[in-house]
Amino acid sequence: PPRRGLGSSGASAAATVRAIDIIFGGVLKDEELVKAASEGERISSGSAHPDNVAPSLFGGLIVIGREILKFKPDFEFLLAIPWIDVPENKTEYMRNLIPREVPLDKFSRHCLHLSHLMLGIALNDARIFGEGMNYSFVDECRALSIPGFYELRKRAFENGALGVSISGAGPSILILCEDCPKVSKALREEFKRLGIPATILRASPAEGASPSE
Repeated sequence: PPRRGLGSSGASAAATVRAIDIIFGGVLKDEELVKAASEGERISSGSAHPDNVAPSLFGGLIVIGREILKFKPDFEFLLAIPWIDVPENKTEYMRNLIPREVPLDKFSRHCLHLSHLMLGIALNDARIFGEGMNYSFVDECRALSIPGFYELRKRAFENGALGVSISGAGPSILILCEDCPKVSKALREEFKRLGIPATILRASPAEGASPSE
């Protein structure tokens, strides 16, 4: 669903670019595919960022620097999608919640957890990756705009979740877990207690955009 922090605009841009490339014989390099699809993101979010288009194109978890690094970790997630009202220009609104300057202690903590994320990906270790998910300066700035986020986060951890973070710009919540049915049941109960309608889906890293039969 659109405007839920699930990368729908990036996925549609990636699918469009992949389809056009296939029509013309698959001539574009990976970097060119990302650049073209990122321009689609510019229309919807105001900036040509590759955060969502790259994994939509190639699948798995993607790190983009001087080259495109692709990882296919064996992780299981839940997506908790609250059906709450969001601003029309949600991505821009959520981006503006993040201050331009970050206190040094928060920056250091953010970098520490980022290193856990990368190590967890490299080692295919869900527990290390989950530790990396559990703090983000960006999430800290956005959490109060998502009703019940901290209550849901607490309930997820109480039932064995390894990591909890905001998905994209929200309001969806991404939960890394080993016992997904147990965590899912607890979250459904918490959403009901909070009076927030929600959908909870099970998810795992998927393949990238490809033609269907």
